[in-house]
Amino acid sequence: MRRYNRNEEVKILFLGTPEIAVKPLLGLLESGFQVVGVVTQEDKMSGRGLEKIEIPPVKKLALKANLPVFQPHRIRKDFSFAKELQFDV
Repeated sequence: MRRYNRNEEVKILFLGTPEIAVKPLLGLLESGFQVVGVVTQEDKMSGRGLEKIEIPPVKKLALKANLPVFQPHRIRKDFSFAKELQFDV
């Protein structure tokens, strides 16, 4: 396992969806870490009759921070987007 020192620029690919994952992502951003992208679940239909689109909380923060957002249908089968990001962690 590679170790990183505090002075080294580390590229982070953040994976998370629910509200509880917003605080760690916000902490990384406020601490100056380089978050190169966010992977989260797909938007879902909700409400009576499924007429409302529910956007994951982590996606909302990522869009506010102008981060690339990836919402693969199956992450185990579709992880090709991550190769282009050249992330460390």
